[in-house]
Amino acid sequence: MVSAEKAGLRAGRPGAVRKGVRGWLTALPFILPGLILVAVFVLYPLLFTIRIALSDYQIVQGNITFIGLENFKKVLSGGSRFWYAYRNNFLYALVTVPFILLGGMLFAYLINNLKRGQGVFRVGFYLPVITSWVIVSLVFQYMFNNSNRGLINYILVDVLHVLDDYVPWLLREWSGNAAIWLMGIWKNVGWAMLIYLAALQSIPKERYEAAELDGAGLWARFRHITMPSLRPTTFYVMVNMIIGSFNVFIQVMMLTGGNPNGKTSTLQYLLYDKAFVQSIRLRRGFRHWYDLRRDHRDPDGDPEPDAEAEQHRTGGIGLKHVKSKKGSELLGQILLWALLIGALLVFSVPFFFMISNSFEEFSYVLPYPPRLLPTRLDFSAYKHILELEIFPTAVWNSVVNTCVTVVLSVFISTLSAYGFARIRFPGRDKLFGIYLFTLMMPGFLNIIPQFLILKGIPLPGLTNGLIGTRAGLILVYVATNVCGHTFFLRNFFRSLPDSLSESVIIDGGGHGTIFFKIMLPLSKPAIGTMTIFAFQGFWEEYFTAKVLVGADEKMMTLPLLLQRLNGQYATRWEWVFAASILALLPVVALFILFQRKMVVGGLTQGAVKG
Repeated sequence: MVSAEKAGLRAGRPGAVRKGVRGWLTALPFILPGLILVAVFVLYPLLFTIRIALSDYQIVQGNITFIGLENFKKVLSGGSRFWYAYRNNFLYALVTVPFILLGGMLFAYLINNLKRGQGVFRVGFYLPVITSWVIVSLVFQYMFNNSNRGLINYILVDVLHVLDDYVPWLLREWSGNAAIWLMGIWKNVGWAMLIYLAALQSIPKERYEAAELDGAGLWARFRHITMPSLRPTTFYVMVNMIIGSFNVFIQVMMLTGGNPNGKTSTLQYLLYDKAFVQSIRLRRGFRHWYDLRRDHRDPDGDPEPDAEAEQHRTGGIGLKHVKSKKGSELLGQILLWALLIGALLVFSVPFFFMISNSFEEFSYVLPYPPRLLPTRLDFSAYKHILELEIFPTAVWNSVVNTCVTVVLSVFISTLSAYGFARIRFPGRDKLFGIYLFTLMMPGFLNIIPQFLILKGIPLPGLTNGLIGTRAGLILVYVATNVCGHTFFLRNFFRSLPDSLSESVIIDGGGHGTIFFKIMLPLSKPAIGTMTIFAFQGFWEEYFTAKVLVGADEKMMTLPLLLQRLNGQYATRWEWVFAASILALLPVVALFILFQRKMVVGGLTQGAVKG
């Protein structure tokens, strides 16, 4: 005899099933576009990567044979290059992450205590973040130049007399790695600062006022209020930086090339070198992705020590007194300004270097002594870059690629974020957990399957599918950013009160009305923040573009052009720096224009609070 309880459960199952189906049907219009892209270009490539790792895969013939763990045995026992790369990724995270966390928190705390001028320092410290990795690599390559014309050598040998002779920084193992680490810290501290600043501004002032009335000093308030409030933000920044430490590529390629003997290589650079540089040589149809003039390499993938390659390498806690006297407050503000100005001046040295030397004429020889301020205003380098036949093409491709990708990515991610945040359907949390899991995976792991997927798309007139096309590049850009952008906006949508949507439902409206009439207008700060971040990321993207469109001049983007200028011309630095400044101006202008209204507000309301 069936018990009453079991009978009730059976009777309730059809209703639960119908409710689940309705939930999925309601959610699908919002999550389906993003889900398809993630499944095709993220999840499937990840599974395919695992399959390749367990197989003997002949990329030219397309044959794949299961061999178990043999590839892992070969990698682990086949030489030192993998271990050097693995070690360097680990050391990069170990060295850079603590400095980024501490530096970002310190600058944010100091700026947050300013009564005036926050925007100036916020923009100043964030400039490295919105500067392309290619541009930053070029500047650091210049600063760490192996001759007496590099800034570091000049200061240590000629000014301070600490060293007796000039150091070939980028040709040695540990000095080369140190240059890569230093560049990573300098590039990312501003991002951590902005995140921490948003978190600090979200802490209620009443907590500090109550603690002050109870007799708590500055250190006590920082320890018991500020630090606990920043723990979620610290975790968020730390996770992002650790993930980013496994995507180190441009720095290695442009500073050291993995030399000496792969001792400065990283996993991403090693993957690119093995999968797309060496294998491309085997196939005639792929040779246009490989610049033979720049990449003179031996069978192990190291640059040969020829003349051209050598020329390429050498070519306030405790400050603000909480007192009622205006004099003490003024003194505290002056000290804060002095500290921040000093830090900003040091932080801005690479920019001074770049701007100054863009107005010089070197004739392939770096000036001595190195110049931080221009001796004249000669715009001939800018004129030369603007007159390059390839420059308008690169600008056009960067603008179109970035704008189209941003629009598609923001729209699809906004739909997905709303579906995951405001609509209940079976398996929602598990599915979103898969999205979060993909965020933990370094992007370079999927690049080979993504390449093969695009190549295998049959299109009339295209022998290599979507490889070398704008559509293929944009598809990968959008798909690989849906998960991160969805996570960003989901936190914001979840923070909005349910009463807003309940009133629409009572009036007979659906989720479409809620999304377009209520959620989108209220989410402008968060969407604006994500738009700026997305624009910056797509504008400066290099690795994916290098793999998918390579040296095809018709698809050339500004980061690819900058790298080509550095490699093709040996090296007219004024041209390189002039092009870098021209490439940097749009994203700098965008950030300055919207950073106060959107960036800080959007971070505070959405990304941090979640």
